[in-house]
Amino acid sequence: MDAEIDFRIPQPFRSFSVGWFSVLALGAVLSAIEAAMHGPLAVLLVSVVAAGLFMAVAWRWSRVGVRSDGGVLIVRNFASTRTIPRESVAGFRLGGARFKYQGRAVRVLLTDGSSVVIAATERYSGSPVHHDEQLAGLRVWLAGAMG
Repeated sequence: MDAEIDFRIPQPFRSFSVGWFSVLALGAVLSAIEAAMHGPLAVLLVSVVAAGLFMAVAWRWSRVGVRSDGGVLIVRNFASTRTIPRESVAGFRLGGARFKYQGRAVRVLLTDGSSVVIAATERYSGSPVHHDEQLAGLRVWLAGAMG
């Protein structure tokens, strides 16, 4: 039986991020309404684009995480989503790149020598004990191919 993997950004941080960008989107919508009634077309267009952008950012923050689905890991970072077959995973480690995702993020080490950061395990994800639990769960999932 496979270990179930489902890590996401902790609820308080996720709620704050989604809420903040939703408020910005609402402000942009109100600006668009005002521009539609009294302002120039350019302000309307900018406001509509800004509202869409803020909502896209809020939606993407709500989706950051990693989960298993059978024999694959689905890693959703802010800017990208990777589906990684178990056969491509060499292991996991804590620690990361020098500039991107600095600090204590879990990385998926791939058999081709590259790695993928799991952004949901980055600085807002909790204590070192929490990281140890995440690493243990990921290693159990990886061992599921052998067991």
